[in-house]
Amino acid sequence: MNKLLTILALLLYVSPVYALDIRAFMSQFPEAEHVEVSVVPNGYFRMIGMGDGVMGMYLPFKEHIYLNRSYSGLEDTLCHEVAHYYWDKEMTETERLTYYYMYLQNRVTTTPQSMLSVQENFAEMFVAAKCNSWRGVKYPRRRIPRIMRSRQYNFVKNL
Repeated sequence: MNKLLTILALLLYVSPVYALDIRAFMSQFPEAEHVEVSVVPNGYFRMIGMGDGVMGMYLPFKEHIYLNRSYSGLEDTLCHEVAHYYWDKEMTETERLTYYYMYLQNRVTTTPQSMLSVQENFAEMFVAAKCNSWRGVKYPRRRIPRIMRSRQYNFVKNL
């Protein structure tokens, strides 16, 4: 009996069960359905020279998204990386500039990460607007109505 439990535990560790159905999730974004998605171990990001805290990465030249399987918020991370795809491949230069100017005027942020750059701000706003997820919001919940009234949020919502 102990051997069976050990084998079962090992199988679950080696091939974890994901609650996220990637194909179903990506079907929300028809323009990005062709983008490949891989769930990789945490050591993968360390191996390619990035830190242990990396949750996901979008590589535009390969049109490939990598997700860190040791992170529990795979859905939010996938949505964030899909936003990077939209920024790089689907948005026009005019749309990117429009968002850039809105960001400079309003500076509405959802997470500390969204203050790093305009593209990171777009990706975090995309998670809130398109995936309707507020789990990642690091500020008090009372800020959510302000974020939802922002021009940035409505711009992303209407893409």
